[in-house]
Amino acid sequence: MKTRLQAYAAGAIEASILMALLLVPIIINYYGFQIFARPKGALLVALGLLVASLGIVAAAEGGLGGLRSLLRRPLVAAALLTGLATLLATATSSQRQLSIWGSGERTAGLIQALALLAFFAGAAWIGRAPARRERILACMVAASVPVALYALTQALRLEVVPGRVESLTRAFGSLSNPIFLAAYMMLLLPLGLQRMQRAAREGAFLRLVGWGLVTLLQLAAMVASDSRGPFLGLAAAGLVALLALALRPGRRWLGFATLGLLVAGLAFLVVFNQPGSALAPLRELPVLGRFGEISTVAGDSSGARLRIWRSTRRLLVAEPARLLSGHGPETLKYALLPYGETYMAGYGQRSRLVDRAHDVLLDKLVMEGLPGALALLFLFGAWLQAAAVAAGLAPEPADRRRLAGLLAGGTGLGALGFLVGWRLPLFGEPLSVFAGALTLLGLVGGLLAYLVWRLLTGGGVASEAADDDAASAGLGLAFLALGAAAVVEAAFGIQVVETQLLIWILAGLLLALGLGRLPAVETAGRPAALRRQRRGETDDDEAALTLSIGWSPRSVGYGLLLGAQLGAIDYSLHIFGATPLAHTWLVLLLLLVGALLAGLLAAADAGEGLFTSALVALVVLALFLGLRALTLALYPDASLLWGMSLAWFLILALAAGSWLREPLTGAPGWRGPAGLVYPLLAVPGVALLVLAALNPVRADIYFQSALATFDAALARDDSQLLLDADTLYGRAARLNPREDGYPLLMAERYTQLGSLSGADLEGAATAFGRAQSLIEQAELLDPDMPFHKVNRGHLQLVFAQMLMAQQPEQARTVAANAALPLQEAFDAVPYDPAVAGELALARWLGGQPEQALPLLEYSRDTLDPDSPLTLRLLGQVYYDLERLDEAEAAFEKALGSSRLTAQERLSIQISLGEIARERGRLPEAIGYYEQVLAAGGGDWSLLYNLGLMYRDNGDTAKAREAWTQTLQAAPLDAYDQVQAALESLGQP
Repeated sequence: MKTRLQAYAAGAIEASILMALLLVPIIINYYGFQIFARPKGALLVALGLLVASLGIVAAAEGGLGGLRSLLRRPLVAAALLTGLATLLATATSSQRQLSIWGSGERTAGLIQALALLAFFAGAAWIGRAPARRERILACMVAASVPVALYALTQALRLEVVPGRVESLTRAFGSLSNPIFLAAYMMLLLPLGLQRMQRAAREGAFLRLVGWGLVTLLQLAAMVASDSRGPFLGLAAAGLVALLALALRPGRRWLGFATLGLLVAGLAFLVVFNQPGSALAPLRELPVLGRFGEISTVAGDSSGARLRIWRSTRRLLVAEPARLLSGHGPETLKYALLPYGETYMAGYGQRSRLVDRAHDVLLDKLVMEGLPGALALLFLFGAWLQAAAVAAGLAPEPADRRRLAGLLAGGTGLGALGFLVGWRLPLFGEPLSVFAGALTLLGLVGGLLAYLVWRLLTGGGVASEAADDDAASAGLGLAFLALGAAAVVEAAFGIQVVETQLLIWILAGLLLALGLGRLPAVETAGRPAALRRQRRGETDDDEAALTLSIGWSPRSVGYGLLLGAQLGAIDYSLHIFGATPLAHTWLVLLLLLVGALLAGLLAAADAGEGLFTSALVALVVLALFLGLRALTLALYPDASLLWGMSLAWFLILALAAGSWLREPLTGAPGWRGPAGLVYPLLAVPGVALLVLAALNPVRADIYFQSALATFDAALARDDSQLLLDADTLYGRAARLNPREDGYPLLMAERYTQLGSLSGADLEGAATAFGRAQSLIEQAELLDPDMPFHKVNRGHLQLVFAQMLMAQQPEQARTVAANAALPLQEAFDAVPYDPAVAGELALARWLGGQPEQALPLLEYSRDTLDPDSPLTLRLLGQVYYDLERLDEAEAAFEKALGSSRLTAQERLSIQISLGEIARERGRLPEAIGYYEQVLAAGGGDWSLLYNLGLMYRDNGDTAKAREAWTQTLQAAPLDAYDQVQAALESLGQP
């Protein structure tokens, strides 16, 4: 017999899952340094911790019976294998702290992985109740509306919040990256269509229109993202869905039409990618145009993927022993460093370390080894198998065995690329470079082969569905289509917090779909007049629904969760202490209204009271705004606002659980004395909540405040602000002592402070000393990162350049010291032209141009022939070695680069002018100097030298004019020299 505590646990688990689906995609922390992944990961872990704790309580109350039979389910086995692989990889990780807690960019450590598995288990348990499952699915789709609206406002260039963005040309919504936005929408589009099909079947015209508008919004957001991979996934989903629909009686023609469409589509891509194709004008169109660049793998984002995949192949070949357990979660950027390539992430992201392979299977192979990779393939394969069964596409055991065999065969065929693809070419590369993508695509290929086999042999769907919900509403087919989309996108993309959350919750619901309904329980009665049935329901169905305008406990619970989402939107865009931009209030209102309407659509879909849900949601939003105002009035600290908001969201989830629980009559409160132990779960739970969800985000907020305060101090030359910045940095470091990025970025600020000290060498030395100690802290936290050595060397180089004018001998000593860490870094990453350039600069400033020259020539000839930094320094070294022809050629090539800053361009023109002057080409030298002066560059010495050239060229009038201007700008110790030159010209 169920207990009331167990019923509450089920309701609270549902509330936590709904809360995660509503809040994680939309939450943004513009107060912090990592504004996207950090708060999303914190919320996911906090709510996952809640689900896990409630699951333990439910298990103790006897609610998870039949565990042995569950273990025989492939999806459960895949989840367990995933957890074990992650645990093994973490235990053997080369960066254990990072693997446990996750990085600030992804937060995808062990703790987050376990939280996702908790969501999987929770969804699988409560998803057996059809009403709960439908609420989760409806809420999942509705949650995409504010995300899509925010993306469309970005596409319209509406200014909302001043902050850092991933792309200025492609919409990314609240997911930080256009690819992530499109992948999120891709996963939800099949479910949106399933909601439409369900509404159409029930004759609910308004809901049909509502879900249709939601689907259009999702598709518009995908178009605004201009991302190819998710559209490939969507195409795979459509192909699978059409072939599956063709297996229904009388629709065989649809299958052959679909195959014809597939052939036509492939032919179109081949023609579209031909040089000089008649279809070339279509390449200017958004989204479609990017499919015309597939064959040019050396450029665009495809080139970056190719470099990453080549580097990953070298890593796997060089370190086969690591395949047993992997390098550890979040360690790919460390593992790839010795095997990388120049600008591995692409020129646009040349300063960014690659932390994902843009292929989820390769990520797993590197970070979790073969156990993680096999677990991923098993998960995807089990998903496609279970969805096909739920859709009635594999009605007999023989069909299921055949489907499993084709899935395994397609996967194995793709995986052969790892073994035999070393010499077989594809796009000019060995086939093994593409083996990760081919393995995942082979899985979908196996599914397509099964569907085509059934089409050709006349096999249809099951004559009667095993589950009314799955067959009548097309839920199984939706799961099958989005599963295919997820696998295809995984072959080219990155799994992030939002997409992983969707995948694991959907996997749990798919498992629940296969397990069947929970046994009916005795419920408290309600007047029959307040109840209505939908097609296919029975009187004792747990999913009996209230009138949409009526009241029900569930509508209150849903209203609490919807109000939490509205509060999260306000937290994300209503920024304390920041002046609203031109469209801040408009976009905020648009997102609030859109989220409310979408939430009410989901409530109507579940048959809950719209008025009650809306009223409760608006009251919750008003309470949040009041708490926000009170918190900031008492403590004007954005980090405390995060703490208040997180606590508020968790309280609402727990409160909603009491309204979403089953109404039991005559049930005991809890089962025996075990209930006395349950409060003890709060002790480790709260500790983990603080360490994993509260402190990292608060630290991020303090750190961003420290950077902003430091920048303000530099702008105003305010020493008190510098002290305030250091205080804020100290708070951040105490709250998150594991983050090596904090001392590193503060060191950059102190380096900038030192470089602005001018002639105050004592002040510069103090600032550089502080920067040095911060870099040492970063190295202690992360000794395996060679770029910390680059930063240490760069700091010393900046100091050496400052000393050069006044203390040249000491400057050369400092530069020689800088070469030591830079040499270590270059040994670790010899493919990085920036590191090679820094090392060459240290050699040159240290008085060793002959040692700098081979480095620069290597960088030019092997790494980046067009690097203006390399060419400019190479020209200077050639000049010092009196190789003027080569110096001039290097400077001229550098001058033609579009990657130069205005100041660098002026410097090169001065150098070319000096060479022309030395070679007696005075008119040419004069031209260069005049260009520099016209652009506002140069100083008194340049003007003085220009006067000398005018004089030597016989133009005394211009020489007199130049030296007259020089007198006004020259320092006192040069005044006599300029005056003497002017007098040597005689009287005008």
